Amino acid sequence: FFGGVKRIASVTEKIVPIMAILYVVTCVSIILLNIGNTGMAFKAIFVNAFSTKAVLGGFAGAGMRKAIRFGVARMGSTPHAHAIAKVKNPEDQGHVAIVTVFIDTFVILTLSALVILIADGRANGTGISLTQQAFQAVLGHFGVIFVAVALFFFAFSTIIGWYFFGEANVKYLFGKKALNVYRALVMACIV
Repeated sequence: FFGGVKRIASVTEKIVPIMAILYVVTCVSIILLNIGNTGMAFKAIFVNAFSTKAVLGGFAGAGMRKAIRFGVARMGSTPHAHAIAKVKNPEDQGHVAIVTVFIDTFVILTLSALVILIADGRANGTGISLTQQAFQAVLGHFGVIFVAVALFFFAFSTIIGWYFFGEANVKYLFGKKALNVYRALVMACIV
């Protein structure tokens, strides 16, 4: 936090690709090791996507409302990060933004869903608990540890990023003198 934007960028540019690659490789390995269950997983996706309940919900507009709400929520912090990038061609940041949303939304989330479905009913619950149970069903106790470590690094990089955005706001509102107070408050909240 005391190193400024260069230190923040230096840490996150190393952590994020490594954790994403490890997560993708682990998910793909689980899928390949359980290739016999992938047909069942895709069947579950299509059966549930085109069920009477899903079709009626779509006609009622519930699906669209949720898609818009979660789509907007998915934007997260990326507009802030891309806005401050110092690049020759601003459209390059647009391309990077598209790729990162694609990797997050279509690659990471789809692989997570497939692992959960491949667990074939051995996992139940919601959120991270469901994900950990699915990884555990396939990888044993290592699956629980892996998801916890991956979640730690995803959360850590998010905290670092949002700290930076908060710092910019504190600097604008209260001046540079307020930064040490802000840093101390953030670190206390993290603990």
